[in-house]
Parts: sequence; C-alpha cells; structure tokens
Amino acid sequence: MVFRRVTFLIVIICALSHSWVSAQPDDSPERKRPEEAVSISLWSTVFPTLLGTGLFLTGELSDPDKQFIKIVGAGLVIAGVSFGPSTGHSYARQFNRAALGVGLRLATSLSAIYVVAYSSNNTANNTTYDPTSKIIAATLGAFAVTSAIYDIAAAGRSADTYNQKHGFTKLQLTPVYFSQTGAIGLKIGVGI
Repeated sequence: MVFRRVTFLIVIICALSHSWVSAQPDDSPERKRPEEAVSISLWSTVFPTLLGTGLFLTGELSDPDKQFIKIVGAGLVIAGVSFGPSTGHSYARQFNRAALGVGLRLATSLSAIYVVAYSSNNTANNTTYDPTSKIIAATLGAFAVTSAIYDIAAAGRSADTYNQKHGFTKLQLTPVYFSQTGAIGLKIGVGI
C-alpha cells in the first residue's frame, strides 16, 4: 500500500513540475553551451547517487533506527538515476526529451524494486529471493543505468538542437598549413 502511494505521489509531482516548467516563457533566448548541459546532467546524477549509496550502506536494514536512513538512501539513488540525467535536457529547454528519460528510468527503477519486494520469501530470520526475480531486477536496473549514461552523453546534442532552432552560430578560427605553398593561414568555420 505504501509503495502505491509513494509511486502515485512521484508521478503527480513529475506531472506538475513538467507542466510548470513547460509553461515558463522563453522571452529572451540565449545560446546554450553543450559542455554545460553535459556537466549539469552529470553532477545532477552523480551527487545524489553517491550520497544515497553512502546512506544506504550504513547499518543493518533490520535495525529500526537505520531502516529510515536506508530508505532515504535508496530514494536518493533512484532520484539521482531517474531525474539527474534529464536536467541537461531541461537546461537546453528540450522538455519532452527530459520527461521521456525521467519516465523511462523511473518506471524501470520502480519496477525493479517491485519485482524484488514482491518476490521475497520472508521467514523468521531469513529473507530469500527467487533467482528469476534477481535476474529481472538486475536487467531493469542495468537498463535504467544505461539510459542514464546515454542521456548524460546526449545532453550536449540537446543544447546544439536548441542553438540551431534559435539561429545561434559559433564562429571558429583554426590555424591551417597549406602544404602546396608552404604557407600558414586561418580557416574560418561557422557551426552551431
């Protein structure tokens, strides 16, 4: 029951935050830096994931005092992997791409937790898991992590797409050696 309420709450928060951010006007567009989009995605993923992992690894789950800390840690890991990679796409104002990534990773992460939680065999002093559920949960987790890595790497392309859509260009000067004449010159290039 708690799992359903938490899942429902997360979905509602995501829907409301997406509609609020999408409604923000883009009155004065400015050039978005691809390096900054990647950096924002990377650090928004790494920081909560490492913090959550540290909290999760403290103490025993059977200790009631440490159980809340472990749940918060697991929540931070899921939030970091689910939301973090999409922040670079939001920076580049590619909100549909960001929402798609969040939805995909959040659904796979919560599905992995559901598979593990509902396939456990609890006895008095021992909890065992069905081997098939471990494989399914590991596959879902690997899919979420792979999607996160891909979205972090693709954040720069979202910034490039934004820049191209708004007509921003970048002038590049590159030194060139002309082997036929033995002269040195400059090559001018225009890109996004």
